[in-house]
Amino acid sequence: MAKILVVDDSELICMYLEETLDKSGHQVIIARDGLAGVKAADENKDIELIILDFGMPQMDGVTMAKKIREIPELAEIPMLMLTTESNPIVKEEGKKAGIWAWISKPLIAEKLTKTVDNALEQYRSVKSA
Repeated sequence: MAKILVVDDSELICMYLEETLDKSGHQVIIARDGLAGVKAADENKDIELIILDFGMPQMDGVTMAKKIREIPELAEIPMLMLTTESNPIVKEEGKKAGIWAWISKPLIAEKLTKTVDNALEQYRSVKSA
């Protein structure tokens, strides 16, 4: 089980992610925009993964990722970008901001769960080394 922060402005996406991740035994925290996501991350430094949307009000996902990297306790946390965005320039910006992987919409539960499990496994192995 991991504590996971989900940041997306779509209520339906948040509900789907929460339900899917909950079924896998994870605890989910929801934030509805980039600013709220940074605040939630700062208040929950024991999270082990962040799934964030690219296009959100207040602050986009890449900018949010950069802000998260400024929090020392979360500087290495895996972040997965959930988006329909396929622009290579945006993807490169995301990579520079510390995005580990891109998850394309529409979501498929098995693919999401596998990506989350892989990211958590990598993070935990690096963290314990």
